[in-house]
Amino acid sequence: MSGYISLLGLLILTFPGLSFAQELLYSPPQKVTAGYAKIEILGKNSQGILVREIGRTDDQIAAYYDNLQIRWKRQTPHKEKNAKIEQILICDDSLIIFYSVVLKNISLLKAFKTNARLESTPLAVICDTLNHSLVNATSPIHFAYTADKRKILVYYEDASFGSNKTIRLTCLDASLHHLWKAPLQIKTMEVPKIIEAVLDDQGDACIVVGENTVKNFRNDFFYSAMHAFKIPSGGSQVNEITLQERDNLLGNCKIRLDAQSGNILIAGLYAKSPGAESEGVYFLMLNSEDSIVQKKFEPHSQEFLAELTGNDPPRKSDGFFDFQPRELIVKRDGGAILVAESASVSSESYTSN
Repeated sequence: MSGYISLLGLLILTFPGLSFAQELLYSPPQKVTAGYAKIEILGKNSQGILVREIGRTDDQIAAYYDNLQIRWKRQTPHKEKNAKIEQILICDDSLIIFYSVVLKNISLLKAFKTNARLESTPLAVICDTLNHSLVNATSPIHFAYTADKRKILVYYEDASFGSNKTIRLTCLDASLHHLWKAPLQIKTMEVPKIIEAVLDDQGDACIVVGENTVKNFRNDFFYSAMHAFKIPSGGSQVNEITLQERDNLLGNCKIRLDAQSGNILIAGLYAKSPGAESEGVYFLMLNSEDSIVQKKFEPHSQEFLAELTGNDPPRKSDGFFDFQPRELIVKRDGGAILVAESASVSSESYTSN
């Protein structure tokens, strides 16, 4: 049956081990220096698999052969002092590096393109002005791009988003030329929050915004409604689609474009009331005519919970607690596979001679 969704839960547990002689083993290809806060897989080019290692003081990019042996490691290029790298993309064997920087109380988004080995240092291009205020705090900058990375969408909340509810969108090509730029003012929502956006090969964008009116301690389901805004290339006209759901509260979702049909797929977890446990999975499909062609809410079955937790029948506490969507994989039949992940860490202290 076309247009269905399945969910895979990945539960990562760390258990303490007790022994008199303990040895710490590192997986290949190398030891990761203690203190690295983030490891980001950038992708693959002619140099191999590129991995960004972000530490407290260092920011490096390493290239690995296909057999996972290290080829080289270099400092991530910084064009200006106090620059903050926002995104790194691999396109046509080159790397496009976006970074924000404050110059004379003006926050700018800049970008430059370097070669595969990070050897070239071309001039940076100003992509957008983020803020003109003396207060340099800016909202998170989001990126979406086509599969070939030849078109890139940059979107973020305006510096005065709390009052004007405006989202700034800029579309660039792989040569960092502006294709279009448009402000999106949201007039139909009380407390909007950016979730995610997609961009197709024609440069048309779709951004999904959640109505964040549900306030509750430890709540993963805070959207009473979602709105999809379709913005054609050029940004001249905006079509709004309301994804209202009266009986369920929606959690964060993943959004993907079906390249074959042109449909936009949206999937995440939902609950009946504020809290941290999911009731099931929701799946929405929008077609190119801006209509909702499918809306489905699928509760978690007892068999699925038993298979995931290993308890048959499932215990009362064997629900989907703290699960967050990680990936949405589009299937050839028009459906999708939603991958959600929950991580927990257990620890134990003991004394030993």
